[in-house]
Amino acid sequence: MVLKFIEAQINRQNKHPFHQGQAFWRELSRVPGFIYQMGGWNHYEPNTAIVAALWESIESHREFMRGAHDSIVNVSNQAKTIESIRVNFFDASPLSERERYALFEAPMILFNRVGITLQVQGRSETGLDDPSLSFRLRNLEGKSAKLIPHKTNPNDVVAYESRIVMRQEPDWRVRRQVEAAQGE
Repeated sequence: MVLKFIEAQINRQNKHPFHQGQAFWRELSRVPGFIYQMGGWNHYEPNTAIVAALWESIESHREFMRGAHDSIVNVSNQAKTIESIRVNFFDASPLSERERYALFEAPMILFNRVGITLQVQGRSETGLDDPSLSFRLRNLEGKSAKLIPHKTNPNDVVAYESRIVMRQEPDWRVRRQVEAAQGE
């Protein structure tokens, strides 16, 4: 499995049109290889949209990019709302049920970028960390996905390249359609 992690900078006046455009991504539910997508706004940078999508493989994602991607972008009109975008892929194999919950169902999520890893921490509605919902994913490209330059702390204290707290937008969630059982 592969996690596609998107950070999009949106002009303040375009936040509402971007949010509305997310509804068109429901089409992903029919795309072969797609599993789940969620997203929301970065608490620390309110004009940054975060979208995370789980795919069966990088190959299934590439096929989507060659096929349905552009038609969804065009109908959503989101391209006009985005100032800049950063996309990274992380190895999500295997992702346990607990980790899937932390990533896709927890009301709030803390993302920390450290080198070539993405630390994911599920949070409760009150913003409290749940240690049982913490895990790390490795960047598939084997390189750091920097957003903000950082310096290594001489005392070996972790220096985060970026820190994102995101409250999930329920209407940004998309789940794969499950085929009806044969014979029904």
